[in-house]
Amino acid sequence: GVSLAYCDAYEPELAVHDIGKLDELTGTESRAFNVYRRVGDHADVLRVKLYHASHLVPLSDVLPKLENLGLKVIEEQAYSVRP
Repeated sequence: GVSLAYCDAYEPELAVHDIGKLDELTGTESRAFNVYRRVGDHADVLRVKLYHASHLVPLSDVLPKLENLGLKVIEEQAYSVRP
């Protein structure tokens, strides 16, 4: 299932996209990314979603890689989705 917090944060169209990304994952260590902007985001805002097949990934595991790309992490929102 999908948490109520996730449903409050994302429109159904984005949820369908996220489900498609999750369906593409194979194996328990499989990962995928989505880099995007939402309508109304400023030009200096970039959003990144990390999809993992089996567990939530700690921000401390991803933060150095994002900062290495020149990005600054402002906020994290983690959601667990179960079939």
